[in-house]
Amino acid sequence: MAEASIPVEVTLPPINQPLFDKATGLVTEPWYRYFESSRNRSGGDTDLVDGTKVAASVADDKAVDADDKAQAAQDDLDAVKENEIVAGIGLEGGGQIGGGITIDALQQVGWVASTGAGDAVTPYTQYVAPTFAAPPTMAEAQALADALEALSARYVALEASQFANESIAP
Repeated sequence: MAEASIPVEVTLPPINQPLFDKATGLVTEPWYRYFESSRNRSGGDTDLVDGTKVAASVADDKAVDADDKAQAAQDDLDAVKENEIVAGIGLEGGGQIGGGITIDALQQVGWVASTGAGDAVTPYTQYVAPTFAAPPTMAEAQALADALEALSARYVALEASQFANESIAP
């Protein structure tokens, strides 16, 4: 960990200042202060030059990593744009959905539209045929006709929905 230092003006000791004290054999105080301040300015215990090289190397690696990830994402997008998505019946006719992507929905052709009013609003309950009398009564015949009419209206509404969604076509 770098030592905290207070910036001070550092000058070389006077030219006549000896580097070593003859009595102790140690570096003299002016030279010691000069060396110590030089050491602190260059990062103290941390070698700023090497630390900067490591930081730059890590930053370069991260930039290369980010570039690689961005390129991979772009490659995936390009692959999607080049492919056609094929779906089954019922996917609203398909076509261009943007960005070069096309949905090709399977469409059954050759249908002729039904006529009459469809009924997609009234809930349809499965018709359960009663046991008819012999001979059938008028009420039984009418109930059968009403059920057939409701079933027909529901069928017409379903078919109209299929035409509208382009799942079937004439």
